[in-house]
Amino acid sequence: MSPGISPGFLAMIFVILFLLPSLVTTVGETIYDVADILWIQYSNPSPTSYATSTCVSGNYLYVIGYPAIIEKRSIYDGSLISSWNGSSYSEFLLLSDCTVAGDKLVVVGVEGSNWYAGRWIILGFDLDLNLMESYLGNYSPPSGALGVTYDGRYVYVSGFGSDPGTEEWVVEKRDPSALGVVLATYNISPSIGGVMSNLPRAIRVNPVTRDIWVVGSMGFNNSSDMMWIEILSANLTRISSINSTKYYGATGIVFDEDGYAYITLGYSGTVLKLDMYGDIVGSLKLDFSPAIKIAYARGLIYVFGTNELYNERKQYLQVLDKNLKTIAFKSLAQGSFLWVGKASSDSDRVYIAGYVIGPEGGSYSWIIYSFGTGGRAYYTVTATTTKTTTTTVTTTLPITVTTTKTESYTYTATTTLTERRTIYYPFSVPYVITTTTSIIVTTTATETITIQGVNNTRTSVLRELIVNMPLSILLLALGLTIGFLTRYIKTKT
Repeated sequence: MSPGISPGFLAMIFVILFLLPSLVTTVGETIYDVADILWIQYSNPSPTSYATSTCVSGNYLYVIGYPAIIEKRSIYDGSLISSWNGSSYSEFLLLSDCTVAGDKLVVVGVEGSNWYAGRWIILGFDLDLNLMESYLGNYSPPSGALGVTYDGRYVYVSGFGSDPGTEEWVVEKRDPSALGVVLATYNISPSIGGVMSNLPRAIRVNPVTRDIWVVGSMGFNNSSDMMWIEILSANLTRISSINSTKYYGATGIVFDEDGYAYITLGYSGTVLKLDMYGDIVGSLKLDFSPAIKIAYARGLIYVFGTNELYNERKQYLQVLDKNLKTIAFKSLAQGSFLWVGKASSDSDRVYIAGYVIGPEGGSYSWIIYSFGTGGRAYYTVTATTTKTTTTTVTTTLPITVTTTKTESYTYTATTTLTERRTIYYPFSVPYVITTTTSIIVTTTATETITIQGVNNTRTSVLRELIVNMPLSILLLALGLTIGFLTRYIKTKT
């Protein structure tokens, strides 16, 4: 016998891979219930913290408030991405509202320690919250910027300015690429009632007419302030003015895709519906008062406010359809929403920020909500099953054969989520978002068959990988090899 081969030294392993794919596809949908709370986040920048406004850009939510804090959060779970602290600024700041203009976050407010003695200020950040520019308004104290909006080309800021003995509404048109340049200005004094008697509380752009609507109050004293609305052209010339002693002062405004305006009227706890010309076409008395902030998404109006009876100060949400019929009502946390700033929305969620009161009653924290909008997400799930069979054959002369069979099953589930959304502002642009997720699960089963013969044999393993080869060919090769080796051993002995 050859010195390299003995009767107890023979082995060969053949690995056989059989790919047996199968394909299963299912289709379903996920429904977001109207007014469902998707997430809540709390923030406590200081013992007395008030969040004022929110605005959205892509996958990020920006929240601003007192004491001069801006937070960038994920729209999906509200987790904090980054923040900016106004303590790095040279003066004390009160931030009232924000908007995203392209690649810039524009924030407005007051430079000063209180709303009644400061100066109008505009801040420009990049979307990572790096302060790029800041500008003071050309108005004597007290003055302040309270609202800001963007029409796709220009930034519009509304606020109040003062001259000795008078106070007036001010609206400015600015270029987002050069916020320091005022392109047009509109001034009006709704009434003469002293400092802080006239406040333009919100500003928005009608998506149909492209007109600028500014809403607020005259004669403000928390109980008898009256509604005032200014409708301006894109160049800030007056189109019409609407004022009425029949209604309390306006606190917020949104538009639907047909150009109808929905306006909250503070202490009357009322929502008005106006056509694009400013004519009132509907109204609803809410289940709480005051009505403070308002948002629009997927054909529904989300109205937020509090109930200040008996010092309760609890937050509420009432959801209306475009005919001002109530769709949903929710009682929220103990706390309130500030009168400055706004709620915001995208096609999937509505966002609002306010404050909650600590158990001891002397501390306040931010509270940030995300609500569902009743949208449907259609999805398909494709499951691919791959069966992998591994067979190991060990031969030990003269008569021991051990067969080990290992089968692995790999299931790959591919989920394709397709959401069809329509952006109504500033233009109607339908688009589709598709995401794919793969899930792989592997299970292994082992089968061993042993035919016992002569013991105390030596085994040498020779590994050779054969992929995608038919079973019949492999078995034939196995048989020929065993026969050849058997004859070779006999010849040598």
